[in-house]
Amino acid sequence: MDGLGIKKNLKKTIFIFVTSAEPITAKQMKPYKQLKIGNIIFRLFYKVENRSLFYKWHTDEKTRTVYFFPFGNWKFQFDNKLPFDIKFGSKIKITKNIFHRLINNSQYLFCVILEKNSKDYLQK
Repeated sequence: MDGLGIKKNLKKTIFIFVTSAEPITAKQMKPYKQLKIGNIIFRLFYKVENRSLFYKWHTDEKTRTVYFFPFGNWKFQFDNKLPFDIKFGSKIKITKNIFHRLINNSQYLFCVILEKNSKDYLQK
């Protein structure tokens, strides 16, 4: 996948995102910055001091397909399943109302999140 220079271009994009985004504060209680355009969310997880922010179990209100681009060691875990490594360019479908979490070990994690609307599923 990286033969097309995707990783190199992603590093440039993340650098711009990191340098232009406001730093995360303790009041925000979210370990990421994001940009949402329609039903697409670009999200960048930072390495933060409060590691407990990364281990919160949560559910999403909509079904999502998430493309992961980790820089460093990251894991993903569904409820009642063992955590697994997130590979560069991997894709995971997260069904709404299913508990899951990210586990951070280092550096950044860039995600492209596609939210599905209920209307989208009715057409399929």
